Amino acid sequence: MPCAVLRFLPSVAVWLLALLGCLGEARAQSVEDYRRTFEEGVVALQENRFNDARLAFERCDRERPSLVVRYNLGLVYRALGRHLDAIRALEDYADSPEPNTDRARIQAARAMAAELRATLVRVTFYVTPPTATLQVDGEPRSLVDHRVQVDPGLRVLSLEAEGYRPWRDRRTFRPGARETFEVNLERLGTAAAPTPTVPGDAPTEGPRRRNDRWWVLPSVVGGAVVVLGVLVAVLLVRPEARGVPYEASWGTLYEPLVVGP
Repeated sequence: MPCAVLRFLPSVAVWLLALLGCLGEARAQSVEDYRRTFEEGVVALQENRFNDARLAFERCDRERPSLVVRYNLGLVYRALGRHLDAIRALEDYADSPEPNTDRARIQAARAMAAELRATLVRVTFYVTPPTATLQVDGEPRSLVDHRVQVDPGLRVLSLEAEGYRPWRDRRTFRPGARETFEVNLERLGTAAAPTPTVPGDAPTEGPRRRNDRWWVLPSVVGGAVVVLGVLVAVLLVRPEARGVPYEASWGTLYEPLVVGP
């Protein structure tokens, strides 16, 4: 029996070596793919293709989280107006620095996070029933002492509770705003009573005169002339005269970390 086992040992050793070789090759390929994705994200960020940069860095963050990726994600989220996500990413980078991390960059990350935090919108909800759940832009959010922080800009708020009609509101919030909502959700199966009408209350339309709309055509022509004049003025004024530089670019506001983790 031992002799039979010994005869198989060389084959087993060959298989093990082959397996280790395959694992090493797969790991090298994975590292190369990671590096390529990271570099694609850096290029996209430098070219102001922020959504492409987001996809690349989020993939890197899922496969191999690192502080460098978190910092670059903070820059991307900031450019996309996702201030809450940017704050989390930048604070992750600043609160857990590596030994060789540039101190000036850490301070810059903290400063950016503080600047973004000042722009957050504080929204207070007083809701009936209190069991209603809140969503902001389709994402579930929790209320803490009736309050929630949201990004500035156009937001879609919704409240839902079992047995009640959902409530939705589309609103544009200015940076740093404070808003309060008092919402009483309507129970399902209830409807507002129709307003009764009394016969004879409806206004009657008298005979229409032939010249009661004589002003329509001149008004339309005059409005078209004004709009055309404004468009011509806008097109003829050079960008410098409007205070808009030719080479205006958000890319000058960001300095991504180009050395991959």
